[in-house]
Amino acid sequence: MNEGIIFFHTGDVHLDSPLKGIKANNRILAKKLADASYDTFKTLIKHAVQDKADFVLICGDLFDSEKKSIKTILFLKEQFDELLENDIKVIAIAGNHDPYFSWPEDLIRHKALYLFDPGKVSSLIVESRKGIKVNFTGYSYNSKALRESIHSQYEISKEADFNIALLHGSAGDIKNEHHRYAPFNISELKNSEFDYWALGHIHKPEILGERMAYCGIPQPRNFKELSGGNYLRVNLKSNIKPDLNFVNISKIEFRNLELNVSENESITSCLKTIKNVLRDADGEKFYVNRVNLTGESKLLYDFFKIDSNKEEFIDNLNEFLADQLVDNIYPRLDQYIEREIFFNSNPFFKELKRLLEEYPITKHIEEAYLKNKTLKKVTDQILDEEEIPMSKQDIERILIDLFKAEFDENN
Repeated sequence: MNEGIIFFHTGDVHLDSPLKGIKANNRILAKKLADASYDTFKTLIKHAVQDKADFVLICGDLFDSEKKSIKTILFLKEQFDELLENDIKVIAIAGNHDPYFSWPEDLIRHKALYLFDPGKVSSLIVESRKGIKVNFTGYSYNSKALRESIHSQYEISKEADFNIALLHGSAGDIKNEHHRYAPFNISELKNSEFDYWALGHIHKPEILGERMAYCGIPQPRNFKELSGGNYLRVNLKSNIKPDLNFVNISKIEFRNLELNVSENESITSCLKTIKNVLRDADGEKFYVNRVNLTGESKLLYDFFKIDSNKEEFIDNLNEFLADQLVDNIYPRLDQYIEREIFFNSNPFFKELKRLLEEYPITKHIEEAYLKNKTLKKVTDQILDEEEIPMSKQDIERILIDLFKAEFDENN
């Protein structure tokens, strides 16, 4: 049989979930953030219709909690109606966030939806739009936790053309009980006869093998979910390795931006540089950014030590932005130390300076004049540099980096 099926693998949608840890200072922005998960799911349904997919698989945690808002119930009914009209079936399992007993009856009875029974592994055979028989096996949570393994109970059907498993659980040896749900070993799933394992629970998208994957969270909610934002489009054909493709649909993207500043960086030049970096964005998304400043700048080091300065700096950036937000700036700047002040601050540093001026540093290294154990790390670092000989200024910079913890500006 060369005919195949196309299905969309998703899960961990977490509808009704608040986006946490974000500084939403106005109602318009707050609404944009709150609507992101709905907009993303709606895009997934639109793609499924356009692609003439056979199935949409939801691998647990469609909802964020047992409590469902009327808005969410009506929204999902509308999306399922759209799939039903286009002969696309929804195959779903309930996860730990949305156990079966908390699902609204109106949705459970929807003609487009096949929701697995709670508390037991079960199977059902469903035909694709071209009459291909697909056996789906799954397990719906009936409580908020499932600590024991269940995957060994999954069995294929010889009567079906394809066998697909839906599992909401954690791979590997998870020591933290809070994250350990329906645990399994990847090798055990690989050795099974299922054509595909559709996995949920872990929010990071990851293909674990030719025939198994985590789809990840389709709409990230915070900076811990930087790698989400996708669904998996799966094209499954007989005797051929499945074609797995992540499709990005997130409406909001969280980004950590790295910016290295120089000694001569000013407040205005830093502001301009950050604005230029933020221009590099997809116009169809809303970006929430955190900026990490590294490097050395005495001016910026002193400026960002004062919280009110940082807040004003961020406010200025956000006034410039339309489809982005700077959530925070992390000034991980090294303390800038003037060379002359450093080398004249105490007798030990003065002696270092005298040695640098009296003898070429390469001579100290080559003839092992510097035998002091404390100074050995100096020579080791200098020897690691690609370019030798180094300038006196370069060597002074290394010495300051190595010993600045002992430096006291007030001495």
